[in-house]
Amino acid sequence: MITLLAVIALGFVLALITRHLAAGHRDRDAIKHPPMRVTEEHGWTTVATTPAALPARVTVVSWCLALPAGWAGAALGAKVDAHSPLPVILGLIALVGCGVLITKLFKAGHDATRQVQRRPFQVSTQGIRLPSGTLLAPGEIYAIRRGNSQSRQSVIVGGVGVVAGVSQVAATTAHLLTQVSYTVEVEHAGRSTVLAGGLTETQANAVAMEVTRRLPGFQR
Repeated sequence: MITLLAVIALGFVLALITRHLAAGHRDRDAIKHPPMRVTEEHGWTTVATTPAALPARVTVVSWCLALPAGWAGAALGAKVDAHSPLPVILGLIALVGCGVLITKLFKAGHDATRQVQRRPFQVSTQGIRLPSGTLLAPGEIYAIRRGNSQSRQSVIVGGVGVVAGVSQVAATTAHLLTQVSYTVEVEHAGRSTVLAGGLTETQANAVAMEVTRRLPGFQR
């Protein structure tokens, strides 16, 4: 029992340390990789965006979900030799391994939902060159739209007990994700293509402005 409590305590400490390190990493990334980079070359404007960082609670939740793996590792070690450091060692290995894996899976899943685009796009009076390299002439473009891939989440307005508490946490997390899930899309040929995703509202406004000010007929 003491071993399990030790693994739990270490798990929470690791989650807090990871959150602190993630915050520092975001600050360094903000300096190295600005929210948006705009460059001009041969009449084309290249717009590259840095996706907004996910809320810190996503990392904390990932490590909390890894706790059962830590318990299982500690229990396995206790069966082998309960009077040695083995339970703690196996518990930590299982906890850290699952924590890192779940964090990466969460990030990949949220980035897919936020429609993050890793490649830049280009715009000029000749049209828009999509991240895929496809060129859209001005006559093919119907509209430039700013959207949000999370905005259809429901809001919890009341409830009772544990379910209400969990629902409120989920709703708060969804709200935080909404703030970093803005997209800028181009509508053409009866469909919509994402130019940039995983943005804050400020980033999305700036990207949309860079496009509309250079595309013929879209200036406001």
